[in-house]
Amino acid sequence: MLRLFLLAASFCVLAVSVLAQNAEIKKLRRLVNEVQLEMISVQDELTMLVQEQSAELEQLREQVRTLTDTNQSLQQEVEGLLVKNSLMQDELKVLQDTSAGKQYEEMQQLARALVLYRIQEPQALELTLLELINEGANFPKDLLILMLGEAKRQQGIPEEGLGFFVTIITDFPESPYQNYAIFQASELLGELEQPDEQIALLDSLRDDPGRYGELARERLQTLRQ
Repeated sequence: MLRLFLLAASFCVLAVSVLAQNAEIKKLRRLVNEVQLEMISVQDELTMLVQEQSAELEQLREQVRTLTDTNQSLQQEVEGLLVKNSLMQDELKVLQDTSAGKQYEEMQQLARALVLYRIQEPQALELTLLELINEGANFPKDLLILMLGEAKRQQGIPEEGLGFFVTIITDFPESPYQNYAIFQASELLGELEQPDEQIALLDSLRDDPGRYGELARERLQTLRQ
C-alpha cells in the first residue's frame, strides 16, 4: 500500500514537472516566434532601405554619366571653336596682309599717274583711274570718277567731263562730292551752250547752305540778268 502511494506521488511530481516543462517550452516557442517575426520585419525594412539606396545610387550614377557626356560634348565644342578661331585669325592675317599690300600698290599706281598727269601725260592718269574703278578696292569709286571728270574738264574736253560728273550725280546720290559734281556739270553745260539744262542743275543747288549753293545762286543771278 505504501509502495503504491509512493508510486502515485512520484507520478504526480513527474506530471507536474512535465507540465512545467511544457509551459516553458510554449513560452520559449512564443519568444522564438516573436523573435522570428521581429527578424522578418527588420529584414523587410533592410530590404526596402537597400532598394531605396540602390535606386538613389543608380540616379546618382545616371546623373554622373549625363554630366560626363555633357562635359565631353562641351569640351568638343570648345575645341571646335578654338580651331575655328585659329583658322579665322589665320585668314584675317592673310586678308590684312593682302589688303595692305594691295592698298599700297594702288596708292603707288595712282601717285605715278598723278605725276605723269602733271607733266602733261593725261592718258596715263585716265588709264590708271579706269583700272582702279574696274579692279581696285581701296579708293572710293565716286572719287575716282570725279578725278576723271576734273581731268577732262581741265583738258578742255567738256563732253567727256560732263559724262563723268553726271555719273556721280545719278549713280552716287549719297556721295560727298555730289554738290561739286552738280556745279561742275552745270558749268560744262554752259560751255556746251545748253542754258536750260545748266539752270536746272543750278536750281537744284539754290537752297543748299554750303559753298556750292552760294556759287549756284551767284551763277543764277548772273545768267538771269
